[in-house]
Amino acid sequence: MKVKLLAILILFQFKAFSQKTCKLINEQTKNAIAFASIYIENENININSDEVGGFILNAPKSDNNLIVFNALGYEIKKIKYGDINGEVCLKPKSFVLDEVKVYNRKNTKELNIGTFKGYDSLHSSGMRSLFLLARYFPYSKDYDDYQFLKSITILTKNELKSAKFNLRIYSANDGKPSTLLNQKNITVEVEKGKKLSTIDISDLNIMMPKEGIFIAYEWLAISSNYYSYKTTFTDKNGTKSKRIMEDYQPKIGLNYTNSSDNSWRQLGGKWGINSVKPIKDQYTIPAISLTLNN
Repeated sequence: MKVKLLAILILFQFKAFSQKTCKLINEQTKNAIAFASIYIENENININSDEVGGFILNAPKSDNNLIVFNALGYEIKKIKYGDINGEVCLKPKSFVLDEVKVYNRKNTKELNIGTFKGYDSLHSSGMRSLFLLARYFPYSKDYDDYQFLKSITILTKNELKSAKFNLRIYSANDGKPSTLLNQKNITVEVEKGKKLSTIDISDLNIMMPKEGIFIAYEWLAISSNYYSYKTTFTDKNGTKSKRIMEDYQPKIGLNYTNSSDNSWRQLGGKWGINSVKPIKDQYTIPAISLTLNN
């Protein structure tokens, strides 16, 4: 009995010390930083800080593993896991102010691009390899009279009462995602079920670049988005077994396409074309559309 009790105590202590409960804060104001991306460098394991900046780190292979903290509006920070203790401070980025620009927006006409009807499939997050999924909108001469981004429309399906996700907007360079154009989180909350959400971004005054633009969907690995369910798995021998599946909600809608050129993903901080052909030998593209106006 004593041996069992000792083993339980050792196991409890191991679990306690194999995790760190921390908080991410602004170095200057000490305010919490929500929904920052946190991952082990060169590994495809990603979490996010929650609404109050909290996060839990599982111990990596070594205390020398670098943990990367990436939050909108802040300088990227890398810290050895062994050096993290309690609070992690990020330094706000310093922005050089350009000349004040006066935008003469007329708002008299608009154009929808990348429109879709429903979705052909859904993409879930998984639990360990979270990533950004983006749609590229190349520029067209048809957009000359519609210089500004007005809104983003996205199709999701959520199994929880409510769940949140982030949107990111990137400029393009040689057809690849380049500079992040929004320096604050665009966080969207959706209720349970299939939802078509339109997010007004006209206050950002982003003009449609001649090189095109990327709209990226970011899953948030926070406890309020966690979802688990039971399913029946059949192996190659026909043997069935019960499994518990886990992911972060909501799922994003996908549409079939003949080309992978405009579908991209970021995994481990690196961008690449989303060239997997998992369904009916066709590529998929995120169910995201844009509205431009003048």
